[in-house]
Amino acid sequence: MQLLEAFNPLDHNPEQGEGQLPVGKHPVIITGGEIKATKNNDGGFVSLALLIIDGPLKGATGPYRLNLYNASETSVRIAKSQLSALCYVTQRFQLGQNGTDLSPLFNVPFIVEVAPQADERYTEIKKVFDINGNAPKAQGGGNTQPQAPAQQTGGFVQNNAPVNGSGGFGGGGGGGFTQPAQQEPQPQTAWGGAANNQQPAAGAKPAWAK
Repeated sequence: MQLLEAFNPLDHNPEQGEGQLPVGKHPVIITGGEIKATKNNDGGFVSLALLIIDGPLKGATGPYRLNLYNASETSVRIAKSQLSALCYVTQRFQLGQNGTDLSPLFNVPFIVEVAPQADERYTEIKKVFDINGNAPKAQGGGNTQPQAPAQQTGGFVQNNAPVNGSGGFGGGGGGGFTQPAQQEPQPQTAWGGAANNQQPAAGAKPAWAK
């Protein structure tokens, strides 16, 4: 998955964000993602697919949305801080050769803390931690050398039902990395001049990103 412009996680404070997963703390991996347009087609956001990899809700999935291409400068700043936090907790500080490739973040375990929104029908990711439970810190972030990208598994997974697993984050009972079963069909709407919600061709940007 490619961003529309280079991102350096070290340029931003690692902060926290939004999502739609069950309430609680869960060990997860990112299995894929895509750039989507807003409903008004005046901006876009990165939607990352998270998969719970252990515990009673093993197999459950949900998106983590980062408003990187929003008209609001505040929203963009927060989204960049959230992406920086993901880079810190996965220890992936080099997003490809040009800073636009998110695949190095895929399949690296970390922990999310999910809480209800004001409307309790919805949840949001309040905090992220590394797999040992440590919060991201701008100082002493650890290894800042580029890492080899993990194998990319592609798009979103279907969440038909939680899969029974072990009770802990790292215990037995098949708590390893579960590969997504299938890809979610692409929405059949156009955005930014690209049909069927396809991402722009290499080197091209949607109108709202220029």
